[in-house]
Amino acid sequence: MNFFINEIELQKDSACKLLIDYIKTNENYLDFGDCACLYYNLPLYKENSLSASNAKILILSKEYGLILFDTDDAYNAETFDSEKIDIFDQTYSQLLSRFIKSPILRKGRGLVNFSFEQLLFVPNYKNDLPKRDGVYFFNELNSLKDILNSIKLENNLQLETFNEIRAIIEGSKALSTDLRNRNIEEKDTSSKGYCLQKIETKIKNFDEEQNIAANIIVNGPQRIRGLAGSGKTIVLAKKVATIHLQNPSAKILFTFFTKSLYDISKKLITKFYRQNSDIDPNWDNIHIMHSWGGNFVPGVYSSQCKKYGLSPKKYNGKKTTFGLACKELIEKVDIEAEYDYVVMDEAQDFDRYFYRLCYKLAKGGKLVWGYDQCQNIMDTDIQDTKITFGKDSQGKFLVDFDESSTKIENDIILHKCYRNPDKIIFLAFALGLGIYNDRIIQMLENNSHWEDLGFEVLEGRSNVGDKMQIKRPPQNSPLEIPNTENIINLKTFNEEHGFEEECKYVVERIKKDIDSKLCPEDIMVLSLDDKNSKAYLDTISALLLKNGIKCNNMLSKSDYSDIHFYVDNNVTLTTVYKAKGNEAASVYIVGIDGIFKEDKKDLISNRNKIFTALTRTKYWLTITGIGQAADNFKKEYLKILSDYPYLNFTMPDKSTFKNMQRDLSNKNSKLNKVRQLVMDLGLSPEELKEQIYEDKDT
Repeated sequence: MNFFINEIELQKDSACKLLIDYIKTNENYLDFGDCACLYYNLPLYKENSLSASNAKILILSKEYGLILFDTDDAYNAETFDSEKIDIFDQTYSQLLSRFIKSPILRKGRGLVNFSFEQLLFVPNYKNDLPKRDGVYFFNELNSLKDILNSIKLENNLQLETFNEIRAIIEGSKALSTDLRNRNIEEKDTSSKGYCLQKIETKIKNFDEEQNIAANIIVNGPQRIRGLAGSGKTIVLAKKVATIHLQNPSAKILFTFFTKSLYDISKKLITKFYRQNSDIDPNWDNIHIMHSWGGNFVPGVYSSQCKKYGLSPKKYNGKKTTFGLACKELIEKVDIEAEYDYVVMDEAQDFDRYFYRLCYKLAKGGKLVWGYDQCQNIMDTDIQDTKITFGKDSQGKFLVDFDESSTKIENDIILHKCYRNPDKIIFLAFALGLGIYNDRIIQMLENNSHWEDLGFEVLEGRSNVGDKMQIKRPPQNSPLEIPNTENIINLKTFNEEHGFEEECKYVVERIKKDIDSKLCPEDIMVLSLDDKNSKAYLDTISALLLKNGIKCNNMLSKSDYSDIHFYVDNNVTLTTVYKAKGNEAASVYIVGIDGIFKEDKKDLISNRNKIFTALTRTKYWLTITGIGQAADNFKKEYLKILSDYPYLNFTMPDKSTFKNMQRDLSNKNSKLNKVRQLVMDLGLSPEELKEQIYEDKDT
């Protein structure tokens, strides 16, 4: 059984805690299957207003259908609060109205095609329980089994029905892909368009870690970590929508490094919000802004400069400029907190001084950020939160997860990667660390750090000289794709005429992609050669246009307010900097030689660029390059794939590589590890607490 519970809130709710603890302890006896889901305090919103109500306990199971519970330990022994029961009925009606909108669940006018029951638990009520149509009353936990037996289904819910109900409950219907008309015919079952359509039509649901990360609204700083494709942007967008639904007057700032994330962020927040409301969010209270900003695009830094009468610094090509600009601003001005919540996406690329600026803007330090150190293409320092935020006037660290981790879930790791096929993650990670290079470039801190990122250490303890063997468990790369053969393609070219041949090769393969029922917007061309990116993208754009294929060239835009990454019926042409946070079904990486020359292939920033570039793909990946540098890449590439699905290496001396700090408090480390055990083994709350708090001094 899966439990989606804010334990902190549950501790304040004695009746619900009593019932939930009983269900957890007796889930096998009560015949709840492994797929069953229990939700506590699920927020709901009235159709005609923004006032919130909550579904106290909601259980979805294949064995019983959907059960809505309410509890109240305030009932006396003589009467029921009729108003309370009316609210219970309204909650039921609100949920029902959601399900009726789904063609999969609708049976007829005002009806659904699955069992949906109401149970009311009143532990303090001593008289005979009343009877009311549609509501089962009980005041003793032992009587729950009899009620469940009376509503048990003759035939279990079908998987499609179960997943659709769950998607609506969790709001993950917002994750459903806007399906394109690919004109797939029966003869096209081997086409790329058919394979992609099979993935896109699957109902998506949040996993337990994503639900916790998205739904727990903390009263202080919170970090959400995970590799590319683990859903950080989705989780952050859902968190913004949830905050706005619960507190429409709260001022929220959502910021990011890559300008092209504006469209995606706004679309996701809107979709999550509209799952619970008939109107769009109030954008007067949600500000989506680029971190820096410019003359045409407002930004967090530039807006604050203008607010205090300062001239914003402009980019001058130095990687530390933005950090220094933020440092100068916060030293000159006493920044006023003006947002109830600040949310940062792609935060691994920010300097500590932008964090400090955002922390000052957030009332009560309510700052949430998504972080992936493997995508740190700006070569900023790996995060140590104590150093990042600094100390207050009393010498105390402003953010110390060791101190606060027993009170709130403030450092959450998302172990699963949903976007990329397993082989892509494997290749990207091996290249990003340089494991099969002449020497390892960077390395995780210890075995626990590997586990944080969803890997399994089969051999070795990360000590110098240890033979290490690492594998990624299938459950942490759960994307199921048809026709997995030949999803990765590498093509290298000789120096003479190599550039022209490379561009023509890419264009010919793109034409074949479109002939294979992919839409142009399913395709991304990404240049890794910074020096020649404009030449690559302009040449490929011209060749595609000759073939009647339109392009959205992110480097050719003169109007910097045009930040749309995806344009219908256009192939996207981009650099790795502009591609961050975006994805495509078929990705072409050109100019691999640009970062794999002998004097460049050991640069950490280049290794992180490779990782980021490879993980933009949802399915197919083509890599191209020219000359000896491309052959250098090919040599390492073939070594990696020859060991797949294992990473094998000898742990070198730690002075020879960059050590990627784990920066995870002991308590949060236990919390994340035990949460995985709970998900895998179904531990009770008591067992969970023992694991986390067995030694308060740890």
